[in-house]
Amino acid sequence: MAYMIRITRNRKGGEGGGAITLAEWIDAVDSLAHVRLADGDYAVTLPETGQVFTLRNTGGDAEVFLPHADSWRRVFRWDDEQVSFVGTEEFVSNAACQLRRIARQLAEVLQASVIGDEGETYP
Repeated sequence: MAYMIRITRNRKGGEGGGAITLAEWIDAVDSLAHVRLADGDYAVTLPETGQVFTLRNTGGDAEVFLPHADSWRRVFRWDDEQVSFVGTEEFVSNAACQLRRIARQLAEVLQASVIGDEGETYP
């Protein structure tokens, strides 16, 4: 099962410390070795129907290097105020997983929090 996770300055209930600008996000991504900005748009195919959706890259999509697969995977999507990504079961249950560690590092650089769909935090 997957969950939508956000890196945001807005706390539960919508109150918070302001939007994450694209410039701030780019600086945060550039500060980590295993994260980089992604080029181009991203196509997703629904396995059940074969339908293809193209997600427009607003300039803030970012990829994470996966050492076990020796490849880059597009993970993070920046929008006008926050960054979102899909957190896997491993992300939710294992505080030491690579994606959770990287999300926390990015949030720290941005002075933000890692928050799930239901307001839960991932410190």
